[in-house]
Amino acid sequence: MNYLRNKNFLIFVTILYVFYSFTSCKTKYDLSAEEKSSSQILHNLSSKKIIFLGENHDDVYVIKFLTNHLEEFYNAGIRYIFFETGDDGYLSDSNINEYTFEIVPPWSLYAWKYEQHILEQKIQNINKKHSTSQIKTIWPEYNLEIPQTLNPIEILNMRDNIIQKCIIDTLSTSDNNEKAIVLYGADHGSYKSEPYNFDNSLTIEWKPAGVYLKNYFGDNLCTYRFFAFDSNKAEKVIYKNKEDCVILSGKNLKNFIPEEYNNIVDHIAVYKTPIYGTIYPYIKNAQNYKVLFNNANLFFKDSYNIKTKFDYIEKLFSVYYLAYQNETGLIITYDNFPDISNNLSAPSLNETTSEEIYNLEEYMKYLYANNCIEEYLFSPKKDNTIDYIITNMLHAKKLNSRDIWPQYWLSYFLTEKAILSEKKSDYQKALQAWEALLQYDLLYASPVLKISYQKIGLCAKHLNDIEKYNFYNEKMAKVSPLLNFDYKDFIYFGY
Repeated sequence: MNYLRNKNFLIFVTILYVFYSFTSCKTKYDLSAEEKSSSQILHNLSSKKIIFLGENHDDVYVIKFLTNHLEEFYNAGIRYIFFETGDDGYLSDSNINEYTFEIVPPWSLYAWKYEQHILEQKIQNINKKHSTSQIKTIWPEYNLEIPQTLNPIEILNMRDNIIQKCIIDTLSTSDNNEKAIVLYGADHGSYKSEPYNFDNSLTIEWKPAGVYLKNYFGDNLCTYRFFAFDSNKAEKVIYKNKEDCVILSGKNLKNFIPEEYNNIVDHIAVYKTPIYGTIYPYIKNAQNYKVLFNNANLFFKDSYNIKTKFDYIEKLFSVYYLAYQNETGLIITYDNFPDISNNLSAPSLNETTSEEIYNLEEYMKYLYANNCIEEYLFSPKKDNTIDYIITNMLHAKKLNSRDIWPQYWLSYFLTEKAILSEKKSDYQKALQAWEALLQYDLLYASPVLKISYQKIGLCAKHLNDIEKYNFYNEKMAKVSPLLNFDYKDFIYFGY
């Protein structure tokens, strides 16, 4: 589902920001007596047909929430779950025949996190116990092809029309006691159409799936939006327990969201701490390794027939994460992979434990850096964004010393800082960071080897070290032909 990875879907202004822009300053939220979200959902399931759980793609809290409470929801009647993305071929009613996954930049705002696979494992376990009344999993947009001529809102309208039709068609023939959960991006569940203006001339209204579903199901539908919400300079937030996810009501709800926005959703659920999901390749197991190995093999055999730049990025990442998971002692590079691939096909792995997944989620919090890397790459800023990213990368390095990305982005943004300041001392700091990156074996199996040489040369040039500048220009010219692309077309790596 490559269309889900198109930046166009990420740039429109979501209602989430509207919520926060209206939130009162210096407000106290005492949530200790608010009802738990799981209890409210169970109450709704006693009388509703369909529950819409609105999630955010960078935060997997809702996925983990559903995993933790799925047994209870099953007992309350859930027999259908509609997913926005993440069909990895694991479940029996998958659309694909073989386990696989998409690889997305871990510092970007994307779905495809391994936490959804853990949810699928929970679904499978429930289905094994209840073989005659199983949970059916459905991906309404599977194989959807988006015309390139459509603008972002036209695409959203096309998607939401397909989403609602699939849900309505499926549930209209289900038994009355069979209930459904829709797990989608929160804005898709809105009860209100929103006009969007393009180029100050073209105004298009986005009609979310929630509008259709409300018209069809009426009071048989209940929608939730989930937000991470904790104390900050403007608000003091008190939870009874730090693990709680609760429903806002009364004064808390009124302070959190302006009254005119209440009619777009039935319930606002808040929790203390966001959880930044882990992409599949960080999870070591035989299944994931096989996918990486097969993708890498395909890349070297048929790289010039890959149709889109997103597919190309994915195959580049396959080589990198294969090297990341590799425990054979062999150093993998783009140059030597064809020669050593036979020695890499089926190694024994120390599989990632539940505790290690928790640690990876903590690592991802800093590597993701509140989506600031992606936002900066698409729209560079001269504010404190660079320092914020640098601080996060220093934290991330402490949590994962094997991965190159904290050191890479540290080097990259120290260079950005030097370009803005024009100080030789800043270029010297950036150069030292790049030279530290060269010590990582994984750099030589990464998509950023060429740009790393380029940035080292840039720093050397500003430090009047022409010999070093020429040396790294020569190295840049000798990298694998697979890296001969314009980084401006692959903006997720910088440029």
